Amino acid sequence: MFHIFHSGNPFSQSDENTRLKNILAVLIIKIVLADNKSTKKEQKAVLKFFNDEFSLSADETKKLLNTTNYNDENYTKILTQLEEILHTDDSIKAKLMSYINSIIICDGLIDEEYEVFETIKIYLA
Repeated sequence: MFHIFHSGNPFSQSDENTRLKNILAVLIIKIVLADNKSTKKEQKAVLKFFNDEFSLSADETKKLLNTTNYNDENYTKILTQLEEILHTDDSIKAKLMSYINSIIICDGLIDEEYEVFETIKIYLA
């Protein structure tokens, strides 16, 4: 279960958990690819995030990321879906932005990653 959601939240249901996991996989891919490289620190942060929040093993996380359908058009749709899901819970938005920020800064912040962060922030504001 995705821990940033309060207990009793409908997102704890299996289908919504899977949907949210897939949405966040797209965001993570966009962040990691923003600087055209994937560092060990980023990989470690991503694995920790999916383990902490979805109880996924390293292999399960790698499989999720490898099977995620990502492209720029999909990314925009995903942001819109995330905005719709989280539209009323500012504390969840803040926690999610903190997680995203921790992945972005783990190996040093660069402009391309910051631009991705700013775009995500617009959808979650």
